[in-house]
Amino acid sequence: MIPTKPVLYVFILTLFQRQLAEGATCSGGRTIGENNPRNKDDDLDGTIGTSTLIINNDYKVDCDCGNIYEWEYYAKTNAGQVHLQVWREVGNTNVFTLVGENIITVTAGMVNGEHIASIAAGQRINVQQDDYLGIYNPGSPIISNKNEGSGKDFKETELVGNIGVGNTYNWGSITTDDDRKYALNAKVNAGSNPSFTNMGVTITMMDSSSIGDYLYTAGVYDADGDTLTTTMTTSTYFDFSTSTLQVTVKTNGVPAGSYTLNFQTSDPCSNTASGTLTITVTNSEPIITNLPARYYIHEDITAETLQHSIATSDNSPSDTIVCTETEAKFLSKLTPSLVYGIYSQSNPGFVFSTQKKYTIPVTCTDSAGDSDSSSVIAYILPNTPPTFTNLPASKSISTSTASGTSVFQVSTSDSEGDGITFSSTCSVVSCPFTLDTNTGEIQTNTNLDSLTTVGYDILVSISDGHSTVGPRSLTIIITGINTAPVIQNLPLTFTLSVLETVGLNNAVYQVRTVDPDTSTQTLTYSSVFTPVEGSTIFTVDTSTGLLHTSSSTQIDYEALTATTFTVDISVTDGQVTDTQSVSVSVANVNESPTFGSATYYVTGNEGNANIVVGDPGLSSTDPDTGDVITYSIDCQDFLINPSTGVISFAIDYDLDIGNKVTPVSCVVSASDGDLAATSTLFITINDINDNTPSFGANYYTFTTTMYANVGDVIGTMTATDGDLGIYGSMTYSIDQSGLTDTYFGVTGTGGVYITKSVSALGEGTSFTFTAIVTDYGGLNDTATITVVVLSTTTVPTTTTTERYLNFVEYPPNVIWIIIFGMCGFGAIILIGHLIYNHGVLKSFGVVVRDTFCKRRRKRTSKKSKNSTGLRKKIRNPEISGLGHNRTRVTRL
Repeated sequence: MIPTKPVLYVFILTLFQRQLAEGATCSGGRTIGENNPRNKDDDLDGTIGTSTLIINNDYKVDCDCGNIYEWEYYAKTNAGQVHLQVWREVGNTNVFTLVGENIITVTAGMVNGEHIASIAAGQRINVQQDDYLGIYNPGSPIISNKNEGSGKDFKETELVGNIGVGNTYNWGSITTDDDRKYALNAKVNAGSNPSFTNMGVTITMMDSSSIGDYLYTAGVYDADGDTLTTTMTTSTYFDFSTSTLQVTVKTNGVPAGSYTLNFQTSDPCSNTASGTLTITVTNSEPIITNLPARYYIHEDITAETLQHSIATSDNSPSDTIVCTETEAKFLSKLTPSLVYGIYSQSNPGFVFSTQKKYTIPVTCTDSAGDSDSSSVIAYILPNTPPTFTNLPASKSISTSTASGTSVFQVSTSDSEGDGITFSSTCSVVSCPFTLDTNTGEIQTNTNLDSLTTVGYDILVSISDGHSTVGPRSLTIIITGINTAPVIQNLPLTFTLSVLETVGLNNAVYQVRTVDPDTSTQTLTYSSVFTPVEGSTIFTVDTSTGLLHTSSSTQIDYEALTATTFTVDISVTDGQVTDTQSVSVSVANVNESPTFGSATYYVTGNEGNANIVVGDPGLSSTDPDTGDVITYSIDCQDFLINPSTGVISFAIDYDLDIGNKVTPVSCVVSASDGDLAATSTLFITINDINDNTPSFGANYYTFTTTMYANVGDVIGTMTATDGDLGIYGSMTYSIDQSGLTDTYFGVTGTGGVYITKSVSALGEGTSFTFTAIVTDYGGLNDTATITVVVLSTTTVPTTTTTERYLNFVEYPPNVIWIIIFGMCGFGAIILIGHLIYNHGVLKSFGVVVRDTFCKRRRKRTSKKSKNSTGLRKKIRNPEISGLGHNRTRVTRL
């Protein structure tokens, strides 16, 4: 059949327009597919899991690049999900890649209608020239089609399935079927321009940064969710990763300055955006790494001397550093190691008594002008006195020694190297010895053969120009003169003091003895201690006369019965003895107390503040007699008796409040007022049953019928207990001893249920028994349960509504109202009769009360108090009954 002229015209015009569109940018509102899907609502083809590739040119993208922002389709017959897809051929291989899909859900209310699905930004599919539309049905087909004649322009298969975006399938293996138009189109636009989200900013880096150091991450955004390509103009000093969008350092040592980096980002449709990033490179400041510092200078130093080398660092690779100081007696300059050092000036003239400390400001500046400042503190040391190295001493010479003979060379030492001068005095006026004041040499100044004095003491002093030391004695013994030994340095005008901690075999005093006959005689020393106890801690060396502490018994001040001893020291040459006395006192040293154990334990029950927890049995000793030990503890929730160590509560300690723990580790200290010892104390607090369980109400009224089933729950009672842990667990029980049989039972949650048919009780009856709740520790509470058997032929439903009862809704109140009314009516008749017949009213109250108004006293329940105070409970009765719809109603 030849198309009519208008139809042919439209066909040619449409073809012409499509050819013009080929290669054009996808402008907004371009339609790919069937313009009017409703016209293609004839058929549904395929089965569950069908995939369709529509290779009809009407369903082929005819523009360069764009995004699908909207799908229009006609849903026929079936509800469910449908995947609207875009496929792209890889070369001319019949292999297609699934470049994107939007999953559309069609509800039952949308069936047999045309619909538009708008695609949100970020979920839109990017399309290119010659992409094809496709459909995947996870379930039954949804989008309709219409067969419009011959032609091979669609492929359909169940083999593709839900392969996922980015995967490929060889559609060449699928037979191409006849012409079919699908009720589907896609609206395509050119998409949004991408943008940078964080450009136009300035960041700062140091010129010490290294290759690869991270600087910045470029942020890009595209409203369509397109994959963007971002680049940076090549830079000498900086790199840019197109995958991570990170800017990093390209070279070591980037020069200080400002650098502008240019960036561009583009989407697949060549929409672009540009941005800049400014990087400011700053100079690394120098750092003085070993200041502030201190050192010491002797006041008598004269030469220019290096006192401290300055260590610096500067991460800038090209900077040089110069260090300066501003103190007149010092200077800064390069040391032989080519680092700056602080030197004392030559002949600085330090005087310790005038100025003991100098603060020397130091500034180190790099070539960029940046600097770091600190200081050096120089402490002036006073002159160190010279010391004798061989005095005191003794020297024996023969009476045959001639005049001018060198007898002894005094040896000295001075840490500053000062020049030493010597001076001396002699024990006799006409001294046969002379001291050289410059050299310290002692010589005879006469022949000794005429001397009658056995010993001479030459007392030598030395001076370095600042300090004088001495005198120190040189005892010269003239041999060949037969004289008695003489102890020269006893007695003393003071008592020697020895600390009890001095240690074993420690020298106390060296006895000096003169005996001209030592060349032929041997001196022997002995001692007598008063009290004799002194001999256990002191001894005198028999050959040297050295008084020293015992080599085996340590001095214990507290163990001594006496602390001051007189030592009579004797020396003998075998013929003559000399005895002198010296007093020695032992000085007490405070010693630390000690605990008997590193760990102690105490256990008690929870309680209120000031209640005793227990006695951990702390034991401590102090070697010092008279020291009083006091105890302390570092746990603020507990107190300790400073004398006995007994532990008590500092606060109300209740494990049931949830913020207290057990056991608690504390540190206890034993102090003598100066020194202290510590030990660890573990305090375990036992949880006690200090709260009584309590029902929510004093009375419970439950209703049932004589037709109720065994096992039916007729009501529930609830109770609470303030204890945590095991003492907070409760069990329920009921006391039915007043009933004719055990008709009821109770569950672990307080539910009362029927254990035996109540039909024998009869309709309209009621009876009362007691409910008991008991906690793990045996404390309990009770409540009264009244069960009413209603007159009904059916079992009420178990719907429960809770509210407070009105006065007249409470069954016992109704009974009392009726009784009261009857009593009142009877009383009126009786009063009238008495007035009429007898005229007496005096027995009215007694007769009314005893005869007509015998009322039962209301049951009360006395509740217990817990350990932390009186707990007051106001409870309302709880009643269960049948509503007007024969529904059980529970009222509070």
